[in-house]
Amino acid sequence: MLPDPMDVGSSVKSASRETDALLPKPTDTGTRSADASLTTGQLLQLSSAMAAIQFSYATEFAFGTPYFRLRNVSYSVLPLIWLAGPFSGFLVQPLVGHWSDRVGRRWPFIALGALFIIGGMALMASADWAGRTLFGDVCAPGPRCHATVALATVGLWVLNAAINVMQGPARALVGDLAPVSQQTQANSTITLLMGAANLAGNLLVTFSRGGIQQVLVVGMAVVALTAWPTVRAARALGDGRLARRRPSAGDGDEDEEEGAVIAPVLFDLMESIGAMYPIALPYFFSWLAFTPFQFYTTDWFGSDVYRQAGEYEKGVRMGALSFAAFSVVQVLFSIVQPAAARRGVRRLYAASQFSLGAVALLVWWLGRRVSPAMAMTLVASLGINFTVFNAIPFALIATHLPPDTRGATMALLNASCVIAQTLGNALVGVVTAAAGGVVSVGIGCIAVLSTLACLLFIPRMPSM
Repeated sequence: MLPDPMDVGSSVKSASRETDALLPKPTDTGTRSADASLTTGQLLQLSSAMAAIQFSYATEFAFGTPYFRLRNVSYSVLPLIWLAGPFSGFLVQPLVGHWSDRVGRRWPFIALGALFIIGGMALMASADWAGRTLFGDVCAPGPRCHATVALATVGLWVLNAAINVMQGPARALVGDLAPVSQQTQANSTITLLMGAANLAGNLLVTFSRGGIQQVLVVGMAVVALTAWPTVRAARALGDGRLARRRPSAGDGDEDEEEGAVIAPVLFDLMESIGAMYPIALPYFFSWLAFTPFQFYTTDWFGSDVYRQAGEYEKGVRMGALSFAAFSVVQVLFSIVQPAAARRGVRRLYAASQFSLGAVALLVWWLGRRVSPAMAMTLVASLGINFTVFNAIPFALIATHLPPDTRGATMALLNASCVIAQTLGNALVGVVTAAAGGVVSVGIGCIAVLSTLACLLFIPRMPSM
């Protein structure tokens, strides 16, 4: 049985004294005066690029696993393909975060990432045509269509690398330009736009009759239209005026040499790790618990919820629709989250994580007996948990950690996410295969155990 979140909260006060002592006091270190609050319109424009990122995620997660499964890729190989996100997040985002700190501007990285996201989507959208036309692939029914799968995999990896070029600077930009007093509101605005993009992406997947190709073409337009307002707002509001750490005159030449890149990145990350771990550990276990739902929900609907022959694709579409409902919950809770956080961020975080654990326990226990309506309700309720753990940790970083390494610290937080995604994805694949292909067992088992671990570390999170 999962522990009561109120019991977890009872130890918060004693544990938090030690944690808060490790962190600097909140100070407003942005480019603007502490009294110069941003308007709602400005917050929406600054956060708009996160909608581009989330729409990209929504389409690849809704269609990704079913796309490869319908092309005869086995459950044992799927985790290797899905290493695209964790690998690029662990390698690309720290480098980009560090470079954006040193350059002192975020918007060029956001613009470059958007261009490559569009390129990755274009490659994925054309994989079937190119495999069939250039290599003679016959994907369904028939043997494995190696060229098509290879092209789609390359597109997926380009897409995920580009997302990670864009994601760290987009998060850091909001931390740079929003004052401390607005950090919870700013990050709730991000989750609101992420929810809206998730909703749009999953509705498109659900009702599209043109398959993944049509969805990806629409996605290219969405990315362009949502990245541009952030680039424009960043330049207008002063991206680049924030005083960031620069190399001293004595070592400037050395830092500019090729090959002197990794060491400064590691230095920045190691310098912050002592203050980061109370935030990064709960975030890590939150992602480890959520990853099974993120990667396998549409496949779960297709294989477990809709079990009749020929209903797999219908199940996939209903799984995408459940994520649309999830996004509605996410958007609605994003509106009230700043008020809920005022009652205590640790209490809110623990309650939301407890709710995910309860959902995972039901998925595990019900197995293939779950009805479509129940499955959709369970997935939709996860929108609250997703909203909380994608806002609170970032607000804490922007509040407590120095602005001159914000890109690097955002990358460190993301590193805990990508490690969790890698581990969670692999574990679900192994458990599902061991359970004879019953996806609900893999999802429920990993999510429940991860939730229990997360609840142990929440009391050490700092306060706002």
